[in-house]
Amino acid sequence: MCVRVPSAKAEEERRRLLSKGSVDTGLKLKREEGFVLIPVLSHAETEFEITEADFIPAEGRKTYQEMAEVPEALRALLPTSFDVIGDIAIIKLKDELLPYKSAVGTAILKANSHVKTVCLDKGVSGEYRVRGLEVIAGEERTETTHVEYGCRIRVDVAKVYFSPRLANERRTMAGAVTEGETIIDMFAGACPFSIMIARFAKPEKIYAIDVNPAAVEYMRGNVRINKVENIVEPICADAREAIKRLPKADRVIMNLPHSAHEFWADAIGALKEKGTINYYEISEKDGIGERIDVLKREAKSLGFEAEARSVRIVHPYSPAQVYFSVEFSVKNKSAVKTI
Repeated sequence: MCVRVPSAKAEEERRRLLSKGSVDTGLKLKREEGFVLIPVLSHAETEFEITEADFIPAEGRKTYQEMAEVPEALRALLPTSFDVIGDIAIIKLKDELLPYKSAVGTAILKANSHVKTVCLDKGVSGEYRVRGLEVIAGEERTETTHVEYGCRIRVDVAKVYFSPRLANERRTMAGAVTEGETIIDMFAGACPFSIMIARFAKPEKIYAIDVNPAAVEYMRGNVRINKVENIVEPICADAREAIKRLPKADRVIMNLPHSAHEFWADAIGALKEKGTINYYEISEKDGIGERIDVLKREAKSLGFEAEARSVRIVHPYSPAQVYFSVEFSVKNKSAVKTI
């Protein structure tokens, strides 16, 4: 995790972050054309873009890969990166490394002083699509507080799915929201999208929905912590049913990457005569265009026109798949004809 700062402002921002104890001093700064990448801890608060990059350890510091007590023949299989949510690290391991999971976890703790718990990620599953986690080193807990762009998100990572890799995506969307929008966040989880928008934009109202009771409990707490109770309304319900009872929206957020397409018609039905849908999915890169075409045809069959205003690769998901987003402009065709 790092902050991408224009070169002219990098030293000033580095010193500010150092004074806050937010710089990961175990890693070297990285430079790219016109920018400096400052490695930071998960609680860093900054006005600049938060992103991900691979860093070289600072002189005299070892990586967790070098420190891990595993057979030399397996060392190359150790992941080069892992998620850090608050002070909890979550790592996926190949089967060959599973007998050494405790050693891997211990090495991560030694190499990252801000990490207090290390969990093995066994994959996403179940009705609520949460990670199966096993604590392999450190404190026996899965609850933490994650900070991004000054927003505080309390979450139990074993009960509610949360991705720190979407921090910049959430901030980008908040910047695109216009004043007075009514927004429906269909699959809100612990509420990071809704809170980011409420903090950095001026929406009229955000309805944050999730079917997972644990997620909604954290959502309510996070809304209070971030002081956006007058904007964000948490709702514990199935999104399909909840949106039938809500006012029509200017924008619908569909962050359910494995099955968002199944709710496309419901999202369209939740919009005003014209509006925006922020759609997320995981697929092979070559399949993005086909998915957009399918969604546009379905919209047309429902009497709407859907145009992709922007398409972004948010981050790689696996060697073959990517996590992508599409911002659709959607209009009721009958309304278009009468204008």
